[in-house]
Amino acid sequence: MKKYPLVLLLLTILAPPLLANAMAETDLLRQGFEFLRANRYEQSVRAFRQATRRYPERAEAWLGLGTGLLRFGSSEGAANVEILDEAVTAFATALRLQPELAEAYRNLGEAYLALQDREKAARELLALRKLDPRLAAELEAKIAAYREPSGYREIGSRGEAGNSVTKVTIEHNLVLVPVTLYHGQQTAEVLLGLDTGAAVTVINSAVAARLGIRLDGAPSGRFQVVGGGTIKASAVRLTRISAGPHSRKGMIVGVINQQGPAVPFDGLLGMDFLRDLRYHIDFKNRQILWGN
Repeated sequence: MKKYPLVLLLLTILAPPLLANAMAETDLLRQGFEFLRANRYEQSVRAFRQATRRYPERAEAWLGLGTGLLRFGSSEGAANVEILDEAVTAFATALRLQPELAEAYRNLGEAYLALQDREKAARELLALRKLDPRLAAELEAKIAAYREPSGYREIGSRGEAGNSVTKVTIEHNLVLVPVTLYHGQQTAEVLLGLDTGAAVTVINSAVAARLGIRLDGAPSGRFQVVGGGTIKASAVRLTRISAGPHSRKGMIVGVINQQGPAVPFDGLLGMDFLRDLRYHIDFKNRQILWGN
C-alpha cells in the first residue's frame, strides 16, 4: 500500500509533459494540413518537415510532407525532379509505417505521373484498388488522361513571320528577354537570358527579395542549366510569368545567390516556360518573333 503514493506522484510528474507533447504533435499536423487546404504548399512543407523530425513514426506526417512536396514540385509548366523524388520517399515512408494508408498510394501514383513514369503509377493503382475504390478511380482517371510532355517548337526560317514581336537585348550570343514576374500582389520587371539548356527558369535572390519571397525553409535542389551543368538553388512557386504574348501560371523557379562580378541580367528563362512555344530569334533586328 505504501507504493501507491509514489506511483501517483510519478504519474503527476509525467502526465503534463506527455500531454503537452501529444498536443504539440496534433497542432503541428493540423497546421500542415491547413496549409495544404489553403494551397500554401511551401508553408505546408515546412510544417510537415518539422513534424517528421519530431515524430518520425507518424505516418500522417510523412503523408503530409509528401503531399506538400508533390503539389509544390509539379506545375503546369514543369516538374522539379528532386522535389518529386523526395515526395516519393516520403510516401514510401508513410506506407512502411502504415501499409494500408490509401491516400499515400494515390498520391504516390500522382508523383510517378509527374515524374513521367506511367508504369509505376499503374503499379500503385493496382495496390490502391484493394483498399479504396474511390481513390483508385481518381488515380485511374489521371493515368488515362496522362500525356507525355512535348518539347518546344521553333519557327523554322528567318522569313517566317510570327504573330507577335518582342524586342530583346543581345550580349554576345546571350539573348536577354524582358519578362514580368508575379508573386501574389508583387511584380518585377526583369531581364532573363533565354536558355534552352536550362530545364527550369532561374532568378537571383535580389529579384526574389523584390517579390517579397521568403527563402528560409524553402525546398532546394539542383537545377540543370546551359551546357548540361547543374546549380544549387532554392525552389519557389510564382503566381505567373509573362514574356511577349505568353504567360504561364504556377511555375516553380530556382532562386540562386548571385556570386562573382555583376551581370547584366537577372536569371535564366528555361524550358519550363519555352516548352511548346513557337519562336524565332532575329539577331539582326534584336527581336523574338513569336508564332502560334
